[in-house]
Amino acid sequence: MSDLNNNPDLNNEQAGADASETAKNKKKKRKLYTAIGVIIIVVGICIMAYPFVSIWYHDRESKKILAEAYRQIDSNSNKVSDSEENPVEGGSEEVGEDTQQATTAAGEDVENPDSTEQGRTNKNTNDRLVNQELYGVIEIPAIDLIYPVVVGAEAAEIDYAIGHLTETENFGEDGNCCIAGHRGGTSGPYFKDLDKLKADDEVVVTDMDGVKYTYLVVSSFDVNPNDVWVTTNDIDQDGKNDSGKWMTLITCDKNSTKRLIVRCKMQEEES
Repeated sequence: MSDLNNNPDLNNEQAGADASETAKNKKKKRKLYTAIGVIIIVVGICIMAYPFVSIWYHDRESKKILAEAYRQIDSNSNKVSDSEENPVEGGSEEVGEDTQQATTAAGEDVENPDSTEQGRTNKNTNDRLVNQELYGVIEIPAIDLIYPVVVGAEAAEIDYAIGHLTETENFGEDGNCCIAGHRGGTSGPYFKDLDKLKADDEVVVTDMDGVKYTYLVVSSFDVNPNDVWVTTNDIDQDGKNDSGKWMTLITCDKNSTKRLIVRCKMQEEES
């Protein structure tokens, strides 16, 4: 037995087998570590890319909804024009020009709703508008903002658009019309630059009949999230009711701890 143990050939053969097994194990570990490293890199890239992809996706869907809003406005305006001797304010001719020239805050043209992909685009847009209703379009030239407005301002309703608070007044009515939107984030810019507005900057809104209303910025200030008085017709916190046609733009402040409020007062309707 001792002769076998002392056999150098057998010892060398065993050592070689052990070394081969060790090399295989090291190779397996290297492959495993490489795979783990690749997975970590891919996950990291995905995490870093997510905000940009999300903003791109929301911007694309918002463009589709905006194009659909203009299509419906144009259609509604034509119907009104056909039923009357004279076109209504902001009728099909005026809105048609807006449809061709409309651009998003990113500076890209709005997709043409009459393109060869209209059917697919309309279907995707309708999917986004499930249980929602288009309300109009808002434009703020001073900050290069143009977005569709939908009925309602719950989180799901303003994921791809700006929302009109249903309990407040409509465009152009006496009292306080309130519009709410996100402030940046992964869903897009929306009201991100609202704090850059100055007194007398224009806020132009178009209803679904093609009628335009121009409001001028009066003031801006922060409130606590539970200060719901800003959505009432009491324009001042003291309960003062300043008669007139007002619009209140609502979004988060930069720290998302308060609400940024921009008060606007309407000029007379455009003729």
